[in-house]
Amino acid sequence: MSNRLPIIILLSAIAIGALQYTYYPHVSEIDLYSLISEIIIAITVLMLIFDLRSFRGNKQIYVLMLLGFVLLFFAFWTDMLDEIIDQPRLMTTIFEDLCQMAGFITVIIGISKWTLINNRQNKELQRFATTDSLTGLFVRRYFNEKVSDEFIRCRCSKGIFSILLIDFDNFKSINDKYGHSCGDDVLSIYAKEIKKIQRETDVFARWGGEEFIVLAIESNIEDCANLCEKLRQHARSLLVAVGDEVINFTVSIGAATLREDDDSVEMLINRADQLLYKAKRNGRNCFYIDSSR
Repeated sequence: MSNRLPIIILLSAIAIGALQYTYYPHVSEIDLYSLISEIIIAITVLMLIFDLRSFRGNKQIYVLMLLGFVLLFFAFWTDMLDEIIDQPRLMTTIFEDLCQMAGFITVIIGISKWTLINNRQNKELQRFATTDSLTGLFVRRYFNEKVSDEFIRCRCSKGIFSILLIDFDNFKSINDKYGHSCGDDVLSIYAKEIKKIQRETDVFARWGGEEFIVLAIESNIEDCANLCEKLRQHARSLLVAVGDEVINFTVSIGAATLREDDDSVEMLINRADQLLYKAKRNGRNCFYIDSSR
C-alpha cells in the first residue's frame, strides 16, 4: 500500500483538478510565472513523498513525515489550480491555507522527533564504541586517544600524570575452577567497585583480558601510591558468591609517572608493565611505582 500511495495521491489530485477545471470558471488572465513556480513546488513535494518509500526509521516519524508532505502537496496543488481556476473561498481555505499550515507543523514535528532519535542513537553508538560491554569501563582504543592528548598537554604545560596497570592474580585458576562466567563476574564486580573510588578526571579502561589500565591525571607520587593502595585493598576485600562457595581475589599493580625524558606514551606504559611483572614476581597482591623523574 505504501508503495502505491504516491500514485494514489497524484491521481486523486489530478481528478480533483479535472473536476474543478470542468465545473468552475477560469480566471481572466493566467500568470504564467506563478503557475510554473507552483507546479515545480507541487512536483518537488510529490518527489519527497516518493522518496519516503525508502525510509527505514521509526514508524511514527514515517507517518508524520508522510502525512505532512501529503498535506503540503494538496496545499500547493490547490495553489497551482488557483492560478487557472476561480475556486470558491471555502475550498482554498481548507485545501490551501489549512493544509499548508497543518503540513508544515506536521513535518516540523517529524523532523524534530527524527533529530531527537538520531541524537540518542548516535550517543548509544558512541557509548558502544568507547565502552567495554562487560565491565562498563572504557576500551583500549579510547584510552589511547585520551592518554595521547594528556601526554601532549603535559609536554606543553610541564604537567604530570601517572599510568597504572592492574592485573588479577591467578585469574586463570578462577576460570578453570569456577568457569569463565564466574571470571566475568569477578571482572565486572571489580570494575563497578573501582568506579566508586576514581576521580572524575581519571580514565579507567579495560586493557585486555583481566588487565585494567588507569590514566591518573595531575597525579604526583603520593597521589599515585594512595590510588594503588585503594585499588589493591578494594580487590582484596571483595567477595564473589559462586553457588555455596565464596571466593576472593587480589590484584597486582605497576605504576609509572611521567618523566622529563619520556619521548612517548609507550615508554611510560612499558615501565608500568615492567613494574607490574615485578609485583607478580614478588608475591603478588602488591604494587610498585617508578617515581624517578
